[in-house]
Amino acid sequence: MNVLKEMKKNAMISSLIYVIVGIILTLFPGSTARTIGYAFATVVLIAGLSFLYRFITKDVSYSFVGNEFVIGIVLVMASVFVFMRVDSVVSIIPILLGVVITISGISKLQNAIGLHKMHYSGSTAVLAFAILNIVFGIVLILNPFGAVTTLIMLIGLGLIFSGVTDFVTTFLITRNLMKMKKNSDIIEVEAREIE
Repeated sequence: MNVLKEMKKNAMISSLIYVIVGIILTLFPGSTARTIGYAFATVVLIAGLSFLYRFITKDVSYSFVGNEFVIGIVLVMASVFVFMRVDSVVSIIPILLGVVITISGISKLQNAIGLHKMHYSGSTAVLAFAILNIVFGIVLILNPFGAVTTLIMLIGLGLIFSGVTDFVTTFLITRNLMKMKKNSDIIEVEAREIE
């Protein structure tokens, strides 16, 4: 039962994160996209500078060992590219989020199949959520939309939808599993009384 509670808790937290990120992307599509791009460029720049620092400060006798200098220069150049072409980099984000949403949909599909095998109610609703998630994820991956801001808003809506459907799916699964456990406990008690 503790495993079930832990699973429910983790699913609720991930659902909440999906919804919060989705709301931010929906309300502030342009600024959010650029902020993500600049944040990514900053992280890459820090990583590049840290590699260069390690190369400069390490013992001369080890200067031929490792590729800190090369890696540092490549990462610094990559960060400069991202800073200069942030809009191009941002256009990749929808594809990555599309992959995340598609994986979430496939996970729901597995849950729907499991519920159907157990002959419990709610499997049709979970199946519908799964199909919608997968379709929306694939649409984002194929990226048919021109405007990045419109796409970011749609991603936000997709994440909100994914978070809400994850929440509903988790509720249905835990409710049915609890019913199943209760029924097995009743059968066990009845079997003991017969003995």
